[in-house]
Amino acid sequence: MGELSTDVLDATSINNSSLGDNCYCTMAANRSRNRIMCLALLISCASIGAAQVPATSASDSIPVPFERDGRWGYEDGRGNTIVAPQFAKAEKFSDGLAAVYVEIAPASAANAIGSRDAGVPAIRNEKKWGFINDHGEMVIAPEFEAVGHFSEGLAAASRELPWSDGETWGYINKHGEMVIKPQFNAASPFSEGLALVYAGGIPLTDNFVLSFVKMGYIDKGGRWVIGSNFWYFFYDNFSEGVVPFRKNFGKWGYLNQQGKIFIRPQFDWAGSFFHGLAPVLVSGICTHIDKGGHIVGQSTPQIRSGKKNPEQDRRGTYTREPTEFPCL
Repeated sequence: MGELSTDVLDATSINNSSLGDNCYCTMAANRSRNRIMCLALLISCASIGAAQVPATSASDSIPVPFERDGRWGYEDGRGNTIVAPQFAKAEKFSDGLAAVYVEIAPASAANAIGSRDAGVPAIRNEKKWGFINDHGEMVIAPEFEAVGHFSEGLAAASRELPWSDGETWGYINKHGEMVIKPQFNAASPFSEGLALVYAGGIPLTDNFVLSFVKMGYIDKGGRWVIGSNFWYFFYDNFSEGVVPFRKNFGKWGYLNQQGKIFIRPQFDWAGSFFHGLAPVLVSGICTHIDKGGHIVGQSTPQIRSGKKNPEQDRRGTYTREPTEFPCL
């Protein structure tokens, strides 16, 4: 649809908002494979969701988590306790609910699993994720090994340990019902009616492996709306009707919600739109563009010019989602 003004390459005056936590998973200290796969899950989730957990401040009425003596509870903006510390972990509220990590049974030697180190049995971590409301009431029972935060009435959830080769992720509603059956290796929050998901594996940094992972966007019925077809790479959620994408072995551009190219691939990196503007990188220049692809002002570089970055190819194009956004 829109295209970048041709003067971008010669421009001399030329936001990517930080990613929130999209998934919650706990790494059992005595299970190395669980630690590795949980870390992979969190890396993947961090890279595929721009939908943010609502920010809180001292003036907000939304409870915020706090920790005391190794237990987590919630307090208001003035420091008054709303929910007494009782959880192993507690996450921010989103869409009216918050994920909490709860002991569901006392650990005991009878539940020992795995290897024994120096005669000490490895004990099963008997905790699960559930959700509470802002009164501290458990509204979704703790029965999940990993969850995402609620957005648009749904949250990603897995009742099994989320191994990379297991399609264990589905989506639950606010009653805890699995309304989109488990079938994904990773799942992001819904944004503007669509959610980014992976099937067939969790891609990390290997572009060859990534190219064989099915990725794209589903609707709230669990139907695939936009697929990569092994040609496009997606890292973000929709914002203002469009989403950045990277063409295989090529540049970054934008797609609309029908999966049509909105702004053709021509950038070395592209961020999400916010209030009609998006940060992009072209030939080392950070700029903001509008929905027509035209330069509308200078953006702030975040990476020192000339610094070698292994995430970029020899032409300066990012080959994956950067760990640090180059422009704001």
